[in-house]
Amino acid sequence: MLQTDAIEKYCLFLEALGRSQRTIDTNRERLEGLQDFLCNQEVYEIEEITPDLIDLYISSNYRKALSPFTVAGRIQVIKGFFSWCVKRHYLEQSPAAHLKKPRLDYQTKDKAIPQEDLDAMIRFARETGQIMTEALLMFLADTGCRVGELCSVDLDDVDFVRKEVLVNGKTGERLLDFTEKTAEALKIYLAYRNQDYPFGKALFLNSVGKRVTPNQVYMRFRKIADELGIKRYNPQAIRHRVGQGWLDQGANLELVRQKLGHKDIQTTALYYSHQDRGRAKIATKRFSIVKNT
Repeated sequence: MLQTDAIEKYCLFLEALGRSQRTIDTNRERLEGLQDFLCNQEVYEIEEITPDLIDLYISSNYRKALSPFTVAGRIQVIKGFFSWCVKRHYLEQSPAAHLKKPRLDYQTKDKAIPQEDLDAMIRFARETGQIMTEALLMFLADTGCRVGELCSVDLDDVDFVRKEVLVNGKTGERLLDFTEKTAEALKIYLAYRNQDYPFGKALFLNSVGKRVTPNQVYMRFRKIADELGIKRYNPQAIRHRVGQGWLDQGANLELVRQKLGHKDIQTTALYYSHQDRGRAKIATKRFSIVKNT
């Protein structure tokens, strides 16, 4: 079977499973990257793919150039695809069965935006009249959602009475809560937005009235971060701040798991149970049982 046909059948399988369009597109993009490499090796059919070719692809394209987290994601896609090929009897065995993900360091002390930097970005957006950017920052900081989930939110998904929003991402649909301050920021933004695009379906629209993209959100944050000299400012850094901030203030891992939409609580523990020295010292002052003696 030609690689092209196998990839299309696999993407159709993912669609039948109910995977999000973003997940399907990501799998297709990564598998087509592998296909391009193999075609340059004059290998066109999946039956011709060997473990040695997979090793060469991973070594030459990923191991030296990308972070361990990115490599792990690429390997997961490749292993999943060939495992599916075996289950569908397109292959007798997977040429990627031997691959192992790199060891990952989930310590987040260098990944979460510092709270004071997040506060500074929100204040700067407010003081400079960047109404949409302020709403974006507050929405992410209050809900802890992924930037892809934020971009997919429609107006009908937001309930201002209950102060909750329905988001849909790689782990499926879930309800997230937000506070009155974020509700106010959203209402101000919508009043401003509706002057130009009163009939837009998406919650957040770009300058031409289309649904905002993750890259456009990132660039808005980068513009402010550059002005303030802030190093960690991307949407994922804000999401890390939510997870770390909730734990620091006493929330348990299960609450944080639900907030961030992790399927497995072990993922939450790996990312946020690490304690650096600074946080350990703060915890000692806060929780010491001898302070009142």
